[in-house]
Amino acid sequence: WAFMGRGSYVKFSEVEAKGGSVGVKWSGLKSSGRAIEKITRSLGNDPSYLTDICRFMIAFENFEDLTKCLATLLTDEEVRVIRIKNRYSPDYDAAKSAGYRDVAINFRIKSDATLALGAEVHICELQLILLSFAEIRSVAGHRNYIQWRNFRGE
Repeated sequence: WAFMGRGSYVKFSEVEAKGGSVGVKWSGLKSSGRAIEKITRSLGNDPSYLTDICRFMIAFENFEDLTKCLATLLTDEEVRVIRIKNRYSPDYDAAKSAGYRDVAINFRIKSDATLALGAEVHICELQLILLSFAEIRSVAGHRNYIQWRNFRGE
């Protein structure tokens, strides 16, 4: 999807062939502490609503490329979209996310590989973001967001 939309993305096979991951920032899983916090604060103590344990971001230079990627994802026969949260929508209240904007897609992958692993029910999150927003994300900025989120009790 990233390649179809010309997003900033690196193939794992290319990184593996180079013998390292220099210049590649792999997303980690949501920490167990944050998962428990989110379940109790925002999800009514129901862990089945936690849909962003596994997440990844693809950054784009413009909306055209972002929407191409989204269209490719939506037409992928192995992808089952659960939810799309469009934080770029004019109807979206940016105060809910401290001004942060992206398109977050929660989805499942149903393929021979996921069926063999029993992972076809696992929900992942893909964040499509403009490069201009991705560039201003920082440790300090994220720390401020966490304080804001904690103040709101989310």
